[in-house]
Amino acid sequence: MKLFTTLLLAASTASSFAIAEEIVDPLKVTVTAKRITSSILTTPQAISILTSTDIEDAQFSSLSEALESMAGVYIQRFGGNGSQAKVYLRGTSSNHSIVLMDGRRLTSTNDGRAELENIPLDSIERIEVVRGGLSSKYGADAIGGVIQIFTKDFGSISDINKVSVTLGSQNTLKEKIELKRGDDSFESKIVIANEKTDGFDTHTSIVRGDNDDDGYKKQNIDVYLSKSLSDATTVNLDTGFWKGTNQYDYTDSNSWSNNETEYTTKYLSLGLKHTTSQFSVDSKLSRTENERLNKPADTRKTIIDTNEWNTSVNYSLSDTTNLHGGIDLRREYGSSTYGSGDYITKGFYVGAEHSINNLAIEGTVRHENHNQWGSTNTWSTGLNYNLSKTAAIFGSMKTAFSAPTFSDLDPVYGNTTLKPEDVKSAEVGFRTLLNRSLSTEIVFFKNDFKNLIQYSSGSMKNIAKATSEGAEVSIKQKWATADLSATYAFTKAQDANDTQLDERPMDNIVLSYNQEISSDFSINSSLNWINRLKTYGSNGHLPASTTINLGLTKRYSDSIKVAVKVDNVLDEEYQVAYDYNGRGRYFEATLSYSF
Repeated sequence: MKLFTTLLLAASTASSFAIAEEIVDPLKVTVTAKRITSSILTTPQAISILTSTDIEDAQFSSLSEALESMAGVYIQRFGGNGSQAKVYLRGTSSNHSIVLMDGRRLTSTNDGRAELENIPLDSIERIEVVRGGLSSKYGADAIGGVIQIFTKDFGSISDINKVSVTLGSQNTLKEKIELKRGDDSFESKIVIANEKTDGFDTHTSIVRGDNDDDGYKKQNIDVYLSKSLSDATTVNLDTGFWKGTNQYDYTDSNSWSNNETEYTTKYLSLGLKHTTSQFSVDSKLSRTENERLNKPADTRKTIIDTNEWNTSVNYSLSDTTNLHGGIDLRREYGSSTYGSGDYITKGFYVGAEHSINNLAIEGTVRHENHNQWGSTNTWSTGLNYNLSKTAAIFGSMKTAFSAPTFSDLDPVYGNTTLKPEDVKSAEVGFRTLLNRSLSTEIVFFKNDFKNLIQYSSGSMKNIAKATSEGAEVSIKQKWATADLSATYAFTKAQDANDTQLDERPMDNIVLSYNQEISSDFSINSSLNWINRLKTYGSNGHLPASTTINLGLTKRYSDSIKVAVKVDNVLDEEYQVAYDYNGRGRYFEATLSYSF
């Protein structure tokens, strides 16, 4: 095991001038959109947020389940939980979005995607999804947007510990221990979890599979520490270890049997935040080690080691003008059966925001250099006009890019002369935030892609062009004892020949409802409808699918709670990709004890 020798210097970003101190509602602020804490009502981009309460009420079993409930997010899972999962934002490719955990990149440069199936849900306190290009702030791969996972909520209720056990269909067993301790100067959180299931057969065709169930096992331990050195300065330490085994069906007619992926992830970060009324700095140094072995297909492990240093600075010139900027350095070493590489990325960005009465205007430029494919410049500009204290219209224009992956650049299997994929995008929208009772967001967007990497004449080349355009509508209504959420996304993604791109549904509706029957009993339900999905290998569109989930929660005391859920209540048969089954009816019950 390689020893961690890297320290992290980081912190949560400070409040910008645009957000008043009295705003504390977690559904009204965002960190991801601007890399500084800011009000959603001053942000010129579409944002979706899930809190730990939302995750618990909906009884999500995985990160993929949580993400696919959010507007504009489509998750393609090649089977059930534990199987490979890809995220598509606004019709972009699965390697066109960045996934962050507390600011640390989880997106792999080996194939350009984050392994959502391996990210534990147990530690998550909050998820922010910012849709639309963000390369001007985050650099390569933020074409579709940025998904940021926050694992700690320091400053909230401390000294609450929890133990839970879950039993489910397919011999599913989940065990979790969460320990929280803290006071005004020191807080800690430790999460230990174990999960396993026999799964189900993901393939409908014996030719493409090995006619057996495809289960998984995973374990994780995560530790988060925070120490206040003064009223303005805090240091953080995060570390963790994940490991697991995912079984899968090989997608070749010459399929092997007993196919499985073994993986481990180790990470360490240490950080410092300093905040005053006018100035804040966030500097982070982190190391992540990933190992993966697909058996028996790969002849050696895939290894991705990433060292990062990220620093962002925010300075308020006045009550109406704010400056921000930052530096990002990243070194990634990767090796696999299909090649290896050692890449260094250097980037810096500067930006400004100015408000005039109800109008806020912002702009950001970024320069990024990569030792393999060279330099790229990106920019973004946006405006936000507050119609009232609770409603705003917004719009933005920007450029973004996605870097070639290790596989793309491999001298044997790829092309060392590849350049980044580029996109120009625009969006316009309207949102309301009425306390916690009602929030709405309507957005129209368009992306124009060029230099897309595609296989042609024996090698990978920058030759493809494409467009994606559409609309996203989301509504959240909260009553005294009930919550209703509804989202609809229409996405038209086409290549230069006006042919629909694979793996992007044109229509996606997600409905969820949570009702508190009494102070100790509640029910929840959700519906996910996918239509006009074209996947690789399918002849036209896959049949539309509708899955309905039901759940109930019963509290027997302040300490004891029982939650029961049934996914795919109607036991609908459907495919999540060509020749890949969706999971049938599934039962799960969880007993949790807090102390």
